[in-house]
Amino acid sequence: GVPFTGLWLDLPLETRLERIGDRHGDASDADAAVARQQQAYDCGPMDWARLDASGPLDEVAARAAAVLELAD
Repeated sequence: GVPFTGLWLDLPLETRLERIGDRHGDASDADAAVARQQQAYDCGPMDWARLDASGPLDEVAARAAAVLELAD
């Protein structure tokens, strides 16, 4: 009975690769090969809220919070 709101973060591959290259001491083990593999994967129809994640983290978080507030 717990509500779920899916958030899909859209980000161009080039930007993902750049961010992966800039990470240091991060808990994620994803590398450029993982990002390329994700790019090739077809998720099929998606009814989650799609958010542009190419901007600064605070902007992305604000967009996510706005979607989640509407879902209450």
